[in-house]
Amino acid sequence: MARIIKSVSLDPRTAHIAGQMGNFSAFVRDCLMQYEDHFAEVIEHTHEVENRKGGLCNAMARPYCRACYPHGPPSGEAWRAFAADPQGIGADWLQAQAVKDNNHEWYLVAENVAYSAPRVEVAKPRGLLDRLLRR
Repeated sequence: MARIIKSVSLDPRTAHIAGQMGNFSAFVRDCLMQYEDHFAEVIEHTHEVENRKGGLCNAMARPYCRACYPHGPPSGEAWRAFAADPQGIGADWLQAQAVKDNNHEWYLVAENVAYSAPRVEVAKPRGLLDRLLRR
C-alpha cells in the first residue's frame, strides 16, 4: 500500500497521548476507517467474491475487510481453522471469535465535541528593559 504523508497538529494533551502509542500512524489510519464505517452508506469488501472463503474476505489481509469483520478481524488461528473448513466451522463461529478477539474496540462519537485547551498565560513585560530588548 502506498503511503501518503500528512501532518497533524496536536495540543499538549493529545501530544502526550500520541507519545504513549506504539504506532500513531496506524492508530490514525484505523480511526479514519472507523469514521468511514460510521458515516459511509456502503462499505466495500477488500476481496472479490471469487477470492472469499465461505463468503468472507481473508481476515489475515491488511487492511482487513470492515464489511466482513465490523468488530475487527479474528485471530490468525481462528481464520486458518475457518479457511480449512468454512462449511463445517461456519461464519457465525468466526464472527464470534472476531468479537472475542476485539473486545478492546472503541467507537467514534458521531458528533464532533469541541475540546478547549486551558489558556496559556503570556508573560507581560516587566518594564523599560523588556521593552528595549523587544525592539
